[in-house]
Amino acid sequence: MRTLSAAFPMLGAHQLRGLVLLSYGLVLSKQATLSQIALALTSPRQVNTMVRRLQRWLSNPRLPWAAIQDRWVYWLLQRLPDRGLLLVDETKLSTHLGVMMVGVAVQGGCIPLIWRCYNPNAYPPEGQVNLILGLLQRVVPFLTTPRDWAVLADRGIGTSSALFSALPQARLECSAARATHHPHPPGQRLRAVAGRFWSTGQARSGPVRAGCSRRPAGGAWWFMCIGRPDSPAPWCLLSYDQRVIPAMYALRFQHEVSFRDLKSDGWQWQRSRVWLPDHAERLVLAPRAVVRLGAAARALGRPTRTWTQPLRMFPARPRLPARPPAPPSSVPLHPQFLASPPFP
Repeated sequence: MRTLSAAFPMLGAHQLRGLVLLSYGLVLSKQATLSQIALALTSPRQVNTMVRRLQRWLSNPRLPWAAIQDRWVYWLLQRLPDRGLLLVDETKLSTHLGVMMVGVAVQGGCIPLIWRCYNPNAYPPEGQVNLILGLLQRVVPFLTTPRDWAVLADRGIGTSSALFSALPQARLECSAARATHHPHPPGQRLRAVAGRFWSTGQARSGPVRAGCSRRPAGGAWWFMCIGRPDSPAPWCLLSYDQRVIPAMYALRFQHEVSFRDLKSDGWQWQRSRVWLPDHAERLVLAPRAVVRLGAAARALGRPTRTWTQPLRMFPARPRLPARPPAPPSSVPLHPQFLASPPFP
């Protein structure tokens, strides 16, 4: 309670208690289904009462959601280096929910930074590009040096030209990158794109690389095509930063890993049956609170004792038996364990 109270000082006592219940039950049940969380928190006779309590917290319109998100972004970025990689991607929960998420790459994975949920059949009226820009603009004020951060977007996100042209509005103009497949031979594709292009080297058994420079009002951008000479679908990497290398795109897989942690390989988010967008956004906060508590436990030198003691709000609950030490986390939180920046 004290840890989360310090992390989210804008929450009242009842709001904070609801977040603690949700986070604690999530860890005990190891899944995001409210009935299973409730069963882990109380006796079978009280499950329905606990489920309704959790539902009331998720549906509470008085939660200061914008302030909560800003506080989470601030806390996490304060513990990261002054330069790094922001990952942008979208995931779907079947036909029930769409989620656009901006995460920060760390060693072995990606920690969600800010997110927005919506009905996949009723996309936000501002469109995908403005949705992504809105999320990034919430993050940029908390970056010490925004120009030293890269934004990596997957192919098909926001349409290539629209998103790439709009990214400088987020003051990340020197470090935006994206990659895509195209079915045309490199030469044919390059002739179809405006600007000056030249070959930067080609080997018979090695990769084909082509670069381009274009200087509109916003400055120069760089295009790189990677693939074997006979490849029908080489990779294309588009960036505002000349230092970006093709290997950088491989880091996007870490965002896929974070989605798997939320879904099939971890918290089973796809089984939560919480499909209202604003309720789902608050549900995602619970795993983030677990990250906050884990970081606090690590700072105290007790990373394996975080969840071995029962909460004081359940005085009649018997003490939980001792558990074997948990394996080390695959997503280190201390800055010295974070991944190095993707470019020198």
